[in-house]
Amino acid sequence: MFRRWWSVAATVAAVVGVLAAAALLRGSPQDEAVAPADRVASSMSAQEWAAEPDLPGAEVRAEAVRVVESFTGSVEEKDALSLIEAYAGNAALDACMAEKGIPEWDWSLSRSYAIRGDPLTSQLWLQEPLRRWESENLLANQPFLQAEVVMNNPDPATDEASSACLAELGPEVGSKEAELATPRVIDRLTRQWYAMVAKSGQALGLPAADGYWACMDAADIAVLDDQDLPASEIGPALTGWRPDRDEIPTSVEDAERWASAGWQRLLAGEDEFFRADWECRRDVYSAHIEQMLPRIRQFEQEHAVEIAEARNAWTDVMAEAARLGYDGQRGPLGG
Repeated sequence: MFRRWWSVAATVAAVVGVLAAAALLRGSPQDEAVAPADRVASSMSAQEWAAEPDLPGAEVRAEAVRVVESFTGSVEEKDALSLIEAYAGNAALDACMAEKGIPEWDWSLSRSYAIRGDPLTSQLWLQEPLRRWESENLLANQPFLQAEVVMNNPDPATDEASSACLAELGPEVGSKEAELATPRVIDRLTRQWYAMVAKSGQALGLPAADGYWACMDAADIAVLDDQDLPASEIGPALTGWRPDRDEIPTSVEDAERWASAGWQRLLAGEDEFFRADWECRRDVYSAHIEQMLPRIRQFEQEHAVEIAEARNAWTDVMAEAARLGYDGQRGPLGG
């Protein structure tokens, strides 16, 4: 019924995946677990989970985020684009459903949600330390998961009306793309940025990654040991420890699900990996993170014209999304 869209958010994710596959799946901070019964960690509260660690390079990371989001868009801007795309693909169906007596059918249920990125992720040694990216991503995606339940379980009247509408509208329903074309400059800048970060290793004299992987593989990390995986497979390992859907909190305020065994097991797994990752990278990261600041600012200066073009595109996106009722809220708009 709904069409899922390829957007700038997806493009950025793909670019990062191509340029930094090793760093993303192999070397992101993550941590502890409960594999053997005697390694059960104490539960982690939502406040502990959300606490910002006091680590070196805060100014550098803030600058990197500011520059990258100036052309890739912020989470709010990417969400706005996803909303526009959901409307483009489903507005005709929405109108038809209203005509058939189902005005509460919501075209915005199908909107996707962006997640914050790490602008230094393509350089293993300089990735964001102590970032719980698996649980963070699961929480960020909760509005869509909840909407998906509604989409996949329509009541009989809604199901009948949607079937009739789909038959009337024909196979092209859901195929209309958003008229706001995203400039190619955004994709180009994104690739150039992550390539610059990746190449900074040689420029800054960072050591080879072999020492990091040897350190991590020797760390005896439960989420890896439990699945007999090396540290380079932390992405799949954490995916293997994802809790059932009904154990993933709907938000940080969802105390019942936050305390669930499956969710706490994942948090423990992340926390153990995290801390091992930081111990293996701490000295190199701390010695070199400040050296990235001139490179970040140089990139911004060299690409000022292109970044301004990207900014204008995001301004248009936000204006169009506001016309549809978007003011930064997450979840379906309700109509």
